[in-house]
Amino acid sequence: MPTIITTAAPDVFELRADLDLGALEARDAPWRLSLTTVVEESHGAVSYWALKHAMGKPEFHDAATFVLDLALETT
Repeated sequence: MPTIITTAAPDVFELRADLDLGALEARDAPWRLSLTTVVEESHGAVSYWALKHAMGKPEFHDAATFVLDLALETT
């Protein structure tokens, strides 16, 4: 389970998620990561944030948006 810490101020919201990648099963191919969020402001406006957006409507399951590769390095 990730550890999630949030901090809020009138004009800032910060979220930190710590993941134990060592708990992931080792595999030959790198893990692919997509960071996304949906933000609803107090007055109701909604925005969609991602490292990369697919064309058209927001779709966070589109493989094209998984742009970070995580490789396990063993010593």
